[in-house]
Amino acid sequence: MNEGVMDLVALLDKEGFSALAGEILMEIALGRESTLADGDGASERVPIPDDEQLQEAVNLLKLRLTEPARRLAEAEKIASELNGGKIVPIVFIDTNGEPVTKGAPVSEGEQARRVEAIDNLEEGLARLLVPRDGAA
Repeated sequence: MNEGVMDLVALLDKEGFSALAGEILMEIALGRESTLADGDGASERVPIPDDEQLQEAVNLLKLRLTEPARRLAEAEKIASELNGGKIVPIVFIDTNGEPVTKGAPVSEGEQARRVEAIDNLEEGLARLLVPRDGAA
């Protein structure tokens, strides 16, 4: 497995995103789906080349973490605007109706800070994909 992927997985694990780190490892190990040429629409999993694994890991991270976080921040902002500027926390519930997030009210400043944090994470992910000096 690509060294950059292993570094990313170690960082995610260290920061409390062990499930996401495991999902990335599993998806990279399983490979990507490829449609077979026989025309019946069947597919198979093919290995992801070493030089494409980090990009694939970053794509998965964006899909599972940064994009949902960005959408949540945007939804809270829109809900607040529709509510006359009063902060509206969004709370997620499980199948039993129990909250799985605190949904504490946040200020406009906190909403902006969350969006900035997401932007910073995405910029950091983009930097991961830039070859380092001496790297091919």
